[in-house]
Parts: sequence; C-alpha cells; structure tokens
Amino acid sequence: MLDDCGSFVRRVRWLWLISIFFASASVASDMTADGNPKDIHYLVYGSAGEPLQILNDEAAGEGLVTDVIHEIFRSSSYQLHTVIKPLRRIKREMQYGQAKRWIAYALRSWGQEGIWENATFADIDLIPYRLSLAYPEKSKFGTFNLRRLSGRQVVWLQGFKYPGALRFRDKYGFTFLRATSHQSAIKMLEADRAPYFMESAARIRFAMQQLGIEKEKYRFFPLDHEIPPTTITLLMSNDLGEHVHEFVNHRLKELQASGWLKKRAEKYGFSEFTPSAIGYSGTLSSP
Repeated sequence: MLDDCGSFVRRVRWLWLISIFFASASVASDMTADGNPKDIHYLVYGSAGEPLQILNDEAAGEGLVTDVIHEIFRSSSYQLHTVIKPLRRIKREMQYGQAKRWIAYALRSWGQEGIWENATFADIDLIPYRLSLAYPEKSKFGTFNLRRLSGRQVVWLQGFKYPGALRFRDKYGFTFLRATSHQSAIKMLEADRAPYFMESAARIRFAMQQLGIEKEKYRFFPLDHEIPPTTITLLMSNDLGEHVHEFVNHRLKELQASGWLKKRAEKYGFSEFTPSAIGYSGTLSSP
C-alpha cells in the first residue's frame, strides 16, 4: 500500500515537473535575446522609405507607417525599438530569420514571392499603392507614348521589387537605372541622366517637395494597365506570437473605423487618384 502511494506521488511530481518545463519553454519562445517578451523591433528601410518612413537626424521621426506603428502601440505595455538599415540588407535579414521580433511595412503583393513563411501580413491595408511614370512636362521626346520607352532607361530604386515590373520592362524594351533614394532619382531626371522615374506618384511628389522642385514641372503616366496595383500593409515576424498579431490587427481595425487611418494617409499625400487628378497625359498605345 505504501509502495503504491509512493509511486503515485512520484508520478504526480513528474507530471508537475513536465508541465513546468513546457510552460517555461513557451514563455522563453516569446522572449527576446535579453529576456524581455515585450520588446518589438520596428524596421525602417533607410532613406528608401519616405514618406512612409521619414528620417529626421538619422531617426525615424515621422511618416505614414511610423505614425501608424506608434499609434498602434501607444499606451501599451510593448516597447518599440527602431532599427534603421538599407532596404536590401534589412529585407534579407527579415527573410532569413536574422531579424528577431520585428514589425515593418510591406506590399501586399510580396505574398506572391513565396518567401515569407516566417512572417504574417496584417489583416488591414493602410493605403492603395499603384505605380506611375514621372517625366518632365516639357519632354524632348514630345507627347508621351509607351512605345517611346524602347531603348531608354527608367529610374527605379535599389532593392525595390514589384510583381509585373520586369514583365513591363521586357514588353517595352527599356532598362532600369537604379537610384538609392527618391530624391536621388529626381536628381537623375533633373540632370537628364534618364527621362523617366517609376514609382508611386505621391512618393515622387514628396521627393520633389523636399528638393524644392515644382510638381507642375512633371507629368505622371499611370501604369495600372501594365502593372497591377497593390496595397501597403504591415508585416510581422511570427516569433512575435499570436497575441501580438491579434493586438496589431485589433488596433488597425480601430484606426480604420475611426477614420484616423484615412486622415493620416491624406496628410502624407496618399489618396485614390484618377488619371486627370495626377496630371495624366499621353496614350496607352502598345508597341
């Protein structure tokens, strides 16, 4: 009888130890390297993020995404730590698991790349995102036509990828000239190094404003018929855990429902544009 009792006590103690072990492992898996499960790293794509992420004195002081991230975690128990690195480097660290417990922005179309198994896209989109070609109003090539792209260069930012962009390039026979930032891309156009710049019209205009260039000097040709529009959303590493993902999605829904998200997007020049509203001119002729 005593042996049976002793055996029962030992089994209970063993089961208790096992439960403690797995509970500790669960908590450890949600902790950062310094043991704090509340730390979250906000990833900033260097100077390539403007005006979604605007650097002030080498810090991400403002910008649409920065404002959204700060508003999401305002008055919460989570601690944000900003990490600023060049776009290509930081995306590589995100993809290969070198970055830990992070949140960043992404194109919804990145999901087509099949390389984000270790990350989760947010449920809510921040803004629609479509590409345009910017070119001088008084272009030496005359009225814009897509056939005029053949044999010429189009400026695009280093590290940028966009589903359909390479197909568009091959279809019209031009090459990409890569720039390190939106402002450097505008400077290339101003210096006549290339006749076109491909990017969101709102982001191009922001760069022009920063450089003191009148937006009326340039025209914008929408590429919706050539490159499918997508959206900007948030992307979160899976090691943040489901609780953080649910918290972010809940806060995004609140910001959307209250109208805060729409107003903040408009502050930085992001809204739905029609061709006439962005200074559209030219034709959609195929080669």
